[in-house]
Amino acid sequence: MRLVIDIGNSQIHYGVMNTAKILVHEDRFDTKNIDVFSAELAKLGDNIDSISVSSVVPSLDKKICTMCEELFKISPFFISLDSCRDISFARYTNPQEIGSDILASLVYASKQYHKTNLIIVDLGTANTIVALNKHNEFLGGVIMPGIKAQYKALIASAEKLEDITLSKPNCFIGDTTEKAINSGIVNGIAGSLKFVLSNSAQEQFGNEEYIVLATGGASELFAEYNIFDKTVKDIILQGLYEAYAL
Repeated sequence: MRLVIDIGNSQIHYGVMNTAKILVHEDRFDTKNIDVFSAELAKLGDNIDSISVSSVVPSLDKKICTMCEELFKISPFFISLDSCRDISFARYTNPQEIGSDILASLVYASKQYHKTNLIIVDLGTANTIVALNKHNEFLGGVIMPGIKAQYKALIASAEKLEDITLSKPNCFIGDTTEKAINSGIVNGIAGSLKFVLSNSAQEQFGNEEYIVLATGGASELFAEYNIFDKTVKDIILQGLYEAYAL
């Protein structure tokens, strides 16, 4: 079994995958609760024979290495540019800046959608949009504040606004402050995604066909907006599995 771990700014998403590339177990933890995550991994016992990691939190990398070595006697593999040999980054000014989560998504997408123009949208702490053309050339991307970041920034800067639970709005013009905030953030992100995706595709692919893939914790919230062609919730974990074998 292969343990795949995606360490994000807000969450740690991990899974256990078999040789058929099927995710047989997965869970999420707050990135701040690394000790709780460690205790959960300890329950996996002797079933793990390899470990593949994506991390955008460098301060945790050493701790993850120690954890894996102590629990499983395995040194984890960390995805890097060297893991993406089938993808060209020649058109990107500084490939070293590309996050390992994006690299994992690119590895998965390039294998599953070979010779296809792709846009991958990851809705998390940040909303990232990246493009890969049918020649497996990474074209670059867009980074926007994620849904939680937008919400927290709004609440923090307005004293009279209270916490609400964001959900799929049933209106555009809210008749309460809560509905107005919910509509503004969720509908606002949906609108900006449609605008950016449409213009990005025209800029990079012209009249050629392309596919939009979505992933990330907030992707389900936008499922009914018909923005994406397909949602792959575990795209990073799948990419980590593939990258290990490259």
